[in-house]
Amino acid sequence: MVYYCIMKGIFYMNALTSVINIDAVKRMFKYGHQLLETLDLDPVYVVYWEAFKKGILSRDQLNQCIWWYCYVYDTGSVCEIIESNDQYKYVKERIVEVKKKGGRKFWGNDRAKPGGSGGIKAIEGIQRLFPKSDQIINTLSGCCMSCQDIFQIIGDNRSPSKFNSVNEWTVWKFSDMIERLDFKSGLLFNDDDMYEEPKKVVENLFGSFSKAIEYMTEEFGECLAPPRYERKCNLQEFETIWCKCKGEKLEDRNKIRKELSDKGELAKSLLSFVPK
Repeated sequence: MVYYCIMKGIFYMNALTSVINIDAVKRMFKYGHQLLETLDLDPVYVVYWEAFKKGILSRDQLNQCIWWYCYVYDTGSVCEIIESNDQYKYVKERIVEVKKKGGRKFWGNDRAKPGGSGGIKAIEGIQRLFPKSDQIINTLSGCCMSCQDIFQIIGDNRSPSKFNSVNEWTVWKFSDMIERLDFKSGLLFNDDDMYEEPKKVVENLFGSFSKAIEYMTEEFGECLAPPRYERKCNLQEFETIWCKCKGEKLEDRNKIRKELSDKGELAKSLLSFVPK
């Protein structure tokens, strides 16, 4: 893979004079370039997009991958769901299994937690609105113009279609994948759509969202966004860098490789698309 970025110099020094923590921002800039260069920014996007381009995933399967990944946050489990005869039934059975074992998390995911009766109700609510899971992306990408629109349909507590356990992180990830995997171009995002972790990073490093966008754009604004490289990096990629910069690790590719191991034929076929 080629790193598509016109470098202005890794550290845009003349733009850093008024940030709260210059050294931390420098480290974050360096780490952000590493994420983009290694494709560890969002390697699951690369896996799904490359598999789709090579004909391993159909458009409907790519559609299903987006929803179920955002819901269970595990690429191997997504493959198992897609290969099952009845996806909703399979997911509900797995929720029951987790509950019987005393687990409170869904497939070990600490972000999506639809375990127990609440999880069953959530799946049943989704199924009533979308009898086939591939209808979810098509419907939302057709009627929504922004991340906030999607939140109002599936994440807003005031909405009658509120899906139990779908939180701000899930809605952002869902919206981001819809845009990056070519189901809805031009989807709008703003800082209010982000969940707490990246907001804290912005506050601690830059002091304000406008300042953060200014400096991030100076540093990464000429870099093209994976996996399609059809536009320059923007808030969506900045948010991911902010989310990951606390740990400064490059480990998601190995995580995905582990998730896909021994999870059936579809998972096996996706393994070759995990960035090295």
